[in-house]
Amino acid sequence: MAFAQKTEVLVVGAGPVGLLTAVMLAERGVDCWIIDRARRTNVRSYALALHPQTLRMLDDIGLLEPVLKQANLLRRTSFYEGSTERLIIDYDKLDVRHPYIAVLPQSALEAVLEERLRQKGIEVRWQHELIELDLGSPDHATATIHHTGDAPQGYPVLDIQPMVLGRRTVKARYVIGADGYHSTVRKVLEIPRVPCGNKMYFSLYEFESTQDVGSEMRIVASDGMLSVLWPLPGGWCRWAFGIANPGEHNSSLDQLRRLVGERAPWFSGLPLEIGWAACVRFEPYRLDTFGSGRVWLTGDAAHLSSPLGVHSMNVAFHEGHDLASRIFEILRNSVPEDILLAYSSSRRREWQALLDPQQIEVGPAASSWTRVNAHRIVPSIPAAGRDLAALLAQVGVTIRDL
Repeated sequence: MAFAQKTEVLVVGAGPVGLLTAVMLAERGVDCWIIDRARRTNVRSYALALHPQTLRMLDDIGLLEPVLKQANLLRRTSFYEGSTERLIIDYDKLDVRHPYIAVLPQSALEAVLEERLRQKGIEVRWQHELIELDLGSPDHATATIHHTGDAPQGYPVLDIQPMVLGRRTVKARYVIGADGYHSTVRKVLEIPRVPCGNKMYFSLYEFESTQDVGSEMRIVASDGMLSVLWPLPGGWCRWAFGIANPGEHNSSLDQLRRLVGERAPWFSGLPLEIGWAACVRFEPYRLDTFGSGRVWLTGDAAHLSSPLGVHSMNVAFHEGHDLASRIFEILRNSVPEDILLAYSSSRRREWQALLDPQQIEVGPAASSWTRVNAHRIVPSIPAAGRDLAALLAQVGVTIRDL
């Protein structure tokens, strides 16, 4: 074997969850590598909202100010059926430091996190792909990594094709897989996904609104589908319309007008042109175990939920914080490695509570609309843990084991 480099923790995946996990390790003085097969952070923001719990975490490490400078703050979530407002959830009633949702482009958040890593002397190794993970050693995992790049090929017309520029071997005490839904790290561990609902498709439209969309997230229930209006910074907004299948997606302005007219007739901020449109798919799932031995999972590599509540990213931030704390205790204070098993069990319980409709209880004070729609309300609220419990209590809903 060629000379192997060493690190205490290898983080695979440099999306928001991987970056924050690496930041939490670096804040504790843990040596880490972070790699990603992409060229750079995402230009388009799929996950765009930060929960109050996440804002507290960013505040604790001194990163809240640069995030809030680029964010739009939302203080209410409301549910509609057509023009009728059915439910209001008020974040101002939370007894927390930051009683609001912060909405900003995913790329802006990633830039803040990557800059903190640079300050700590850690560079994200972009275009570095995990190819193989050897778990045969009792005290480390051995990762084979390809450094890829683009190279011109063809004559007389040049075509840019990816190619392997180099290969390296890295020995890490621990590996954290934050490499998304198609996680290579999870595949190495051979942990099966547990489906938690049907596939969901959304037509996304981002544009500069011609009306003030305010500081309220609005969710619309229509014919069994949920749609959401996100007010973005700078007067922009995003509509995400639930659709039955990807064949229904259309990026045209006419389609946007039709969907708004059918589902949200109260919205009058339609643009003359669309800035960006896309169709996205979500397949909710969780794992029964979040890793073993030297290798642990977080983020979309371990779970996926409805995009409305943005739970997958925000709950995973807490997971990354938790993992970093436990690994620090093992490496620096000789705490037994069994504490990582507790990480797995606590994360499993949390996702069972979030994704299982049988965990939802509706109290006598809830409205009749809430009783019928509680299974859709819970995964649509951007909050987690005690914050989510407090917000749901406003409308007479609780979650067992949360």
